[in-house]
Amino acid sequence: MIAFVLRRLGHGALVLLVVSVATFSIMAASPGGPSLLADPKLSVAERAAITERLGLDQPVPVQYLRWLGRAVRGDLGHSFLYQTPTLATIGARVPNTLLLAGAALLGSLLVGIPLGILGGARPGSAVDRLGTTASVALMSMPTFWLGIVLILAFGVWLQVLPAGGATTDGGDGSIADRARHLVLPALVLAAGGLAELVRYTRSATRTAL
Repeated sequence: MIAFVLRRLGHGALVLLVVSVATFSIMAASPGGPSLLADPKLSVAERAAITERLGLDQPVPVQYLRWLGRAVRGDLGHSFLYQTPTLATIGARVPNTLLLAGAALLGSLLVGIPLGILGGARPGSAVDRLGTTASVALMSMPTFWLGIVLILAFGVWLQVLPAGGATTDGGDGSIADRARHLVLPALVLAAGGLAELVRYTRSATRTAL
């Protein structure tokens, strides 16, 4: 058991290393550099100063090893775009990320499992046809397109749900207000998992019966 866990951890570390090298190489090869994020109208001298200050004038392998050494120690650097520590920038978004992921997972479980069981227990019924049709449609639908459609329908035309944000600007940030802002993104995020869960549960129910 311990050997298996260690082997899996080793594989995970290798994947992270390969992905980090590939990502770092692509970013290093991209034209313009981070100075363009500040102002595309910067002069050549100003861009050179920013490049030197960030250590981007060093060879790419040296840059990567410096970054890797800091990352291993938990130092992810400073966000050039937000002008804040990167770890703090990520941490500030973790609560909303976990809330959205949890809501999407809970919704897909509460809907997908019962729908799959009913469809598998009664093949050919109205519930089965509804579940099968809905799952095929959701699996075939690009997530970004579904998000745009839901925003247009409920946020722009009907105006019953907010089209963005986590809370209302100037609001009290109550649970009800957060729940309203959570509905659309949770629906979009849950769509793909819900479709797969319905199909898997239906198949498993048919096999068991």
